[in-house]
Amino acid sequence: MDTQKRKTNQDIYSSDSSDKDLFTPQKNVSVAQERKRDLKRQQGINFTLGLLALIISVSLVYIIINNYIENVNEVKPLAPITDEYIPRYALEQEDQWVLDYNRTFAKPTEETTEPQSNTMLWIKKAAYNIILAEKAYELQNYKEAATHFENARAIIPDLEDVRAPLGMCYFNLEQFDDAVELFKDINLDDLDETMLSNLGAVCIQSEAYDLAETYLKAAEEKNSVYAPLLKNFAQLYREKEEHDQAITYFNRYFFQRPNDTDSRYDYALYLTKQARWQLASEEIDILTQDITDIANLYNLQARIELKLGNAEKALLATRRAAQLSDPKNAIQWMNDDEFDQLRNVDEFSELMKYRSN
Repeated sequence: MDTQKRKTNQDIYSSDSSDKDLFTPQKNVSVAQERKRDLKRQQGINFTLGLLALIISVSLVYIIINNYIENVNEVKPLAPITDEYIPRYALEQEDQWVLDYNRTFAKPTEETTEPQSNTMLWIKKAAYNIILAEKAYELQNYKEAATHFENARAIIPDLEDVRAPLGMCYFNLEQFDDAVELFKDINLDDLDETMLSNLGAVCIQSEAYDLAETYLKAAEEKNSVYAPLLKNFAQLYREKEEHDQAITYFNRYFFQRPNDTDSRYDYALYLTKQARWQLASEEIDILTQDITDIANLYNLQARIELKLGNAEKALLATRRAAQLSDPKNAIQWMNDDEFDQLRNVDEFSELMKYRSN
């Protein structure tokens, strides 16, 4: 190819630098600057919105926590009576005047003045003590209740209505002798069956059996089917060794309270001590219908049935006791004659094998 032709071909594929600029995109400075401004504006908006969302979130958390604290304070349990504070809502409206006085007002004497039961001051002091005593008794603070009842009696010794609740304070504090002394010559017509039954229980604890019978019979006149009264009668006659009477009242009590298993078990033990084996067997049969996991119950049943000559039933009870503890423990309940009676049962050898395993 000659020189001229080569040059012509080169010119076809070559271009001038000024022509190249016409077809190559150039960076527009104003457009870039506008985009930067748009980006900054968007960042500012995002920051403002984020800050606003944070403030709202913190405010909501504060409101929720504050409401929670207020609700917790509202549902706090009632404060028990103390030497410093009595909740106003815990008192009847006509009794709230006691809140205007210091607790020292309850003292039955002043520094320079002895009690004057016929003056307004001492009547108010007695009433103050009675109100505090009733509230303490309601909250089962028997020691404080007793103190205030005692103060009221020291101020006005003739206050008969104070003796019964003060005596019940002594009963709950297990000061039985003080309770019995306080209840002597009390007017029984002013007391209901619950109070009289409790008084009888106090006297039984103090072995004042004649006085206990007086209270229990007075309660029986008011309500002859009151279950706790029937149980107290049974306890009284058991202590007095009037066993037929005791059994009668125990049966009446269990007719009212058939599910009192603890008392029924004690009753069964009492019957064994009186050699009332058939009655004891009947009570144990009732107990074993519901109670199947106490070894001593079946040990007792085994001994009772052996006394009745029911060796096979005794063996069943012994086997159940063995399952719950050890056959050796059941056998230790028996004397030699009882053991010999049980050993003659054919299945006794199986029980011994169970023991060896």
